[in-house]
Amino acid sequence: MHQYTWSFSNCKADKLKKLSNSSHNNFIGNILESFQMDGVEGSMSSWSSFGLWLDRLGTGMDKLDVNATNEIKKLIGDEQNQYKIVDKLYKYLQENMRYVSIQLGIGGFKPMAAQDVHNNKYGDCKALSNYMKAILNIAGISSKYLIIQAGNQISPIDINQPKNSFNHAILAVPNGADTIFLECTSQKNATGYQGSFTGNRYALMVDGEHSSLIKTTKYDHEDNKIISEYKINLASDSQQKVNMHQSLAGMGIEHHNLNFLFDTENKKMEDHMSGLLENVSQLKLLSTIVKPEGKYPSIDYAVEFVSPKKILKTGRRYMIELSMDKLPSSILSILDTKAVSFYPETGYLLQDKFNILLAPGCQAEQLPKDKNLTTDAGTFSIKSTIYQDNTLEIERTIVIKSTAAGQIASPEDINFYTIVRKSLAEKAVILCKADIKP
Repeated sequence: MHQYTWSFSNCKADKLKKLSNSSHNNFIGNILESFQMDGVEGSMSSWSSFGLWLDRLGTGMDKLDVNATNEIKKLIGDEQNQYKIVDKLYKYLQENMRYVSIQLGIGGFKPMAAQDVHNNKYGDCKALSNYMKAILNIAGISSKYLIIQAGNQISPIDINQPKNSFNHAILAVPNGADTIFLECTSQKNATGYQGSFTGNRYALMVDGEHSSLIKTTKYDHEDNKIISEYKINLASDSQQKVNMHQSLAGMGIEHHNLNFLFDTENKKMEDHMSGLLENVSQLKLLSTIVKPEGKYPSIDYAVEFVSPKKILKTGRRYMIELSMDKLPSSILSILDTKAVSFYPETGYLLQDKFNILLAPGCQAEQLPKDKNLTTDAGTFSIKSTIYQDNTLEIERTIVIKSTAAGQIASPEDINFYTIVRKSLAEKAVILCKADIKP
């Protein structure tokens, strides 16, 4: 056994106090500066040396025979546009190959041969990314194999300390001034869409001696949108049906897992939404517009439903919830003020607009107070307006800005998140002159 001792100095007490109150877990781990696996010498002394080792492991694994090559050439046809070729080949991969996790021995680092993937129609993330690289080669399109941390719970990468912190492989296709990132294990992703699975983080681009860390697609409040409009008629509709129209963009399409329903028929969409929207019944899909292209795809849809719990009738009052649709847990965790540190590496634009037609003799008894607030963490505004036609309009806009991972929340930030979270729990109370008849 060996005993090691560490010490530090010149670290201010106030910084230590903040760190002790944070949710960080600090640990010490080993790094193999020099190693050998499967007969291939490697080094973790730099990002480029680690990438070079991975590159050597993959040498010759992207070859395809004449029959496979001719099949891909026939698929490409006369298409000349690079993006359209990438899109066509990516869809071919999604439709014909399936993901199977293979991580035995050197298989945790070395992809299986592209020809085996073509023949067997399956592979893990390394194999499918390597296969996508192979079929792009046939089209004369260069691409780069990347290793990356996948999933929502990721640990920060220290760019100055090479370390194998990765658990996934994807592919990057340079496309002029842009880069198309391909998630080769997904059969539903739009071409180039990364979202919360691999977006907004470092990846190691494997490119021989030129291997280096790069950043994947950034998703911020300008890209990620959940915009909802609710129309409620209290004047003539005895059931108080809610007509909900929602526009989702960027990572907003992951709300209710709608990114997996791009090609789903209406009945499945209705069943899906009925199971995810809380306390609703008689849900009916009214319209769907899907734009599944590029890094920032979008979905527009409208549904109608009944919810006595969201519009509660009691005596002479209606109590209307101002959060008809619950926010994703990833956003709610950002607003959790119990945590001293926060990690909103992605930003969001959240907008709710309520258009409520009041019945004759009814008026607003309790509404949220108008408010405007701007901080480094984001902006918040809410406004209520009653028009001459007895229509009540409530509009709430929340912008959550992205911040550096591990940044400690200031008192102002905590106050902002507290105000936003309280607003999500507010109700509008409508008082009518006579008891409401069922």
